[in-house]
Amino acid sequence: MNAIFREDRTLPPVELLMQIWGKTMAKRFRIRQLIDKSVVPGRVYTPCVAKWFRLERAAANSFTAQPSEVWSGAAQDRLSQETFPVNIDEENGRVYACKCGQFQTVQLPCRHAIAYILEFTNWRLDKFAQDWRRMPAWRGTYTQNLPPINFSLVEQTALLEDLVFTEEDPEVVAPIEVVPVLGRRRTLRMEAGLVQRRGQNPPGQHRRVNHCSECGQAGHKKSNRARCPLFRYRPYDA
Repeated sequence: MNAIFREDRTLPPVELLMQIWGKTMAKRFRIRQLIDKSVVPGRVYTPCVAKWFRLERAAANSFTAQPSEVWSGAAQDRLSQETFPVNIDEENGRVYACKCGQFQTVQLPCRHAIAYILEFTNWRLDKFAQDWRRMPAWRGTYTQNLPPINFSLVEQTALLEDLVFTEEDPEVVAPIEVVPVLGRRRTLRMEAGLVQRRGQNPPGQHRRVNHCSECGQAGHKKSNRARCPLFRYRPYDA
């Protein structure tokens, strides 16, 4: 499909749509052939779901199922001794959650849930697959063919010409003309400090402001004892 848009995008719209329709129908035909080959008496799931259950059921043999006080049950790994709690609805036959998180993602019971189901319940694994994962739903999806695209370029062009557009075109705003300044850009050092002090200094005098550590006022330092108001009451001993 990507090759059509990459190589044949210069074709007329009708031919481009017909090629897309042909690619889609070819893919649907291949899936229908796969479905016909997958129809086996007694098979309930689609091939991917059947493979999932086969692998997870084989991996469930390495876990030991045990009951749990908080959750429905748990499965413990025989090698690492790690425990995976499993929450199962016994009335509706649904696995709600597992510590591994695979059920929350795939919506199919994982190996820990299968180990608990086979050990403490009499349920079949068919009970835990949604209806849209079964063979009838899969076959019904690809039973009908998609009709071809009935598109006439002449008719569509005539319809576009008959349309009357009442909306006015939006006003085009010209961009701001920026005149570049000749010369090298001046380096602004201590920019952060200047921005903080600009509100305290008169316009045009962006200089660094000194603060006194004795009185806390601005305009002088502790070394300038004559300017400090506290120097009069507590003179500095030279």
